Amino acid sequence: QRVQAKDIVGAIAGEAGIPGKLVGTIDIYDKYTFVEVPKENAKKVLDKMKNIKIKGNKINIEKANTRRK
Repeated sequence: QRVQAKDIVGAIAGEAGIPGKLVGTIDIYDKYTFVEVPKENAKKVLDKMKNIKIKGNKINIEKANTRRK
């Protein structure tokens, strides 16, 4: 869908109002993407990003499961 990391950072910064430099690692796969944000900003990002589009694509956003060690 030609979405790049900079598009995701821009959307999060614009919608959630947090600086783009706070967005951590972004792993883009064919069917899903993982985006690392500070724990204290996670709820705000989830709430603000629910009904937006990135490059014309509606997104589904949810908290990732905890990584098993």
